[in-house]
Amino acid sequence: MKVQGVEPTASEIEALEAVNAAASNAAMRAPFLYTSQRWDSNKGFEALIVERIGSGKLIHLPTTKAEVQKFFDLYANYSTRLNPIPWVEKPTEPLSDRVRRNVANHIKASHENYPDHPLRHPDDPALIATALDVVTEHYKGAELLFQHCHISTDDVFLPNGSDPRYIYTSNFVWAWKPKFYDALVAYHHFPRLLIDRAEDVTEEMVAMQTNWWREQIEALAGNDEERTQLHTVMLELAINRLTIDDLTLKPDNPLAPYLIEMTRRDIQGLMNELDRNS
Repeated sequence: MKVQGVEPTASEIEALEAVNAAASNAAMRAPFLYTSQRWDSNKGFEALIVERIGSGKLIHLPTTKAEVQKFFDLYANYSTRLNPIPWVEKPTEPLSDRVRRNVANHIKASHENYPDHPLRHPDDPALIATALDVVTEHYKGAELLFQHCHISTDDVFLPNGSDPRYIYTSNFVWAWKPKFYDALVAYHHFPRLLIDRAEDVTEEMVAMQTNWWREQIEALAGNDEERTQLHTVMLELAINRLTIDDLTLKPDNPLAPYLIEMTRRDIQGLMNELDRNS
């Protein structure tokens, strides 16, 4: 049972109902909603009882190439068969403005939470600023699609009980984003989670398993225009990794310097790729 004591900006009840209404022909679904009480301003809460998921996650840490392949097989099915009626209004603010505001908020939060992080580099602000200019330039005129914005390795579960469909959780995070954003969230978080949660992790393991994700992602683009779009979203998320996400890994972790340096290389490589294709 979940109880919301603050009025949600987007109702999880509405999200679960909309996703499952659209999921009859898809290979995945949301957790079943058994009963609910929508937000009541007089009572001051919203409540819902949802399915208890007893099955395990699809992706383990470390993962396997077969698990990553299955993740993207499901993604292909989701992309074509799970199209719920949007319950969140499409934003009118230009995408580039939203991205700049989000990055500014991440930088602010990063310095508030990690004011003296030893793995920050003096050149990082300039790299972030340059990359942000590239992203916002390529986002001009980009179409927004309603999509699940948190299909992470923690949000894809094996079928539960007799229903053969896989389960996507975190359905309250559907939003309007540029194409491919939904495909990249798991990749975005994977190397950090692998380093943080798995045992006996090496640089070679991180590089190899992260590359399994990258190979699948690169195959999503069907033409040069889509490839530019894909790399732009990848660059946006790489900026987020450098500003705050990578810094959440404890700096005394022996692989923390490797992780953040990998992100810096990703940012520079993606900028070079976008420059060649512009």
